[in-house]
Amino acid sequence: MTVALQATTPATFEIKSANLPLVALLLKSTDLIALARELEARFGDIPDFFDQDALMVDLAPLPQTAGEIDFPTLISLLGGYQLVPIAVKGGSPAQMAAALQAGLLPVPDAHLVAPRPDGGHGGRGATVAA
Repeated sequence: MTVALQATTPATFEIKSANLPLVALLLKSTDLIALARELEARFGDIPDFFDQDALMVDLAPLPQTAGEIDFPTLISLLGGYQLVPIAVKGGSPAQMAAALQAGLLPVPDAHLVAPRPDGGHGGRGATVAA
């Protein structure tokens, strides 16, 4: 005989799936001094371009020979532009371990979504689907 148990929903919480729009930084070099210089040149005169935007660091564009990444410094640098790095993908096992140690979540299945033809991403680039 099958016994059906009545489903109970906790009164204090629910857990649901959600999608989060992110911007992605496709890192092409581990030279954070050069990155700081280029970010300043691109965004230095528009300090409110980003507004606490969640960001994924994509390490896939780095050369295979790329060395270590100073993730705490990278996170601090990006925070100065009102970006909030929360996730990372595409790195070597050592890079991913260092990113995790710095508090970034691994998202190996995240992928870039092309901007809409109407410019629907506010000119900020692609969003990320996790």
